[in-house]
Amino acid sequence: MNGSSVGAADSYTFTNVTSAQTISVSFAIDTKVITSSAGEHGEISPSGETLVGYGSDKTYTMIPSTNYHVADVLVDGKSVGAVTSYTFKNIESDHTISVTFDNTRIITSSVIGTGGSINPLGNTSIINGADQNYTITPIALYHIADVLVDGLSVGAVASYTFTNVTSAHTISVRFSIDTNDITASAGDHGSISPSGDTPVNYGADQTFTITPDSDFSISDVIVDGVSKGAISSYTFSNVVVAHTITASFVQHIDLKTPSLSFDQISDKSHKFISISKNKVSVNGGQKIKIKFDKFHEPPTEVLFDNVRAKMISSAVDMVVVIVPAHKLGTVDITISNSKELITLPKAFVYLK
Repeated sequence: MNGSSVGAADSYTFTNVTSAQTISVSFAIDTKVITSSAGEHGEISPSGETLVGYGSDKTYTMIPSTNYHVADVLVDGKSVGAVTSYTFKNIESDHTISVTFDNTRIITSSVIGTGGSINPLGNTSIINGADQNYTITPIALYHIADVLVDGLSVGAVASYTFTNVTSAHTISVRFSIDTNDITASAGDHGSISPSGDTPVNYGADQTFTITPDSDFSISDVIVDGVSKGAISSYTFSNVVVAHTITASFVQHIDLKTPSLSFDQISDKSHKFISISKNKVSVNGGQKIKIKFDKFHEPPTEVLFDNVRAKMISSAVDMVVVIVPAHKLGTVDITISNSKELITLPKAFVYLK
């Protein structure tokens, strides 16, 4: 008043006014206090108590010493993480901010799934610049499939060493159950599924399906060198070693309609007895011609009750053979080549 301060009064009364007087007032925005502090091995800027205008913003910077890093920042008592700067926005109240520093780094190790272990496991604190080794060990019947360091594969290694650690890292390992290969193959005119080398988990089962081409059939299936017959599928159970399976195929044999006729060929040493429809009576050693419906290829074998006859000549519709010796009675006759076959039961009657 009249050039002299009377303080931050919100009212003033002039009394007994006998001369001219002056009064003036000035205003200031409200301020809030932000108190900042830093632990050892670093600083915060600005530091201490800072007056900040109401509604304004204020930024703080955390500066660690050499070989140290920000460990954590607390704002009003709550962690905001290991940040290197923090801004208070639209300040309407007092605040606090504090920072701590550390010279250790964290390496986090983990196992993806099951099948083994990594040592050490979990979070490990490492002094800045130090080394840290990890050992990976699978359990029985498992093996190391892959090791990831900071998300990148380093292969199926059994150990890994971080050297001169100056930042946080991660290491994780994945194990897989041991497998045994089953090698499957098929000959011409068919397929086997799955084909080639199939890895099978230890102790698991694996089924293979064998499929012939049209007009062909399964000839044989060989498992580990042993025939299993003309089967259309095979299952390996509880696989604990490697195996092989191979399939072969054969063209369908054409079963001809049994329509035979027989002609005697002159042979003075044997007497031709009789022919009645599709039955003939002969002695062993008789040379005869057998006619039949045409094959696609000449027969290569004639059997009398599974006894091979001597082939004299062969054509697509006839053979000339010498009847093999046999005990008295009737026998079946079978004529065949690799693709066709005809059988007539009780076709021959042997005499003395």
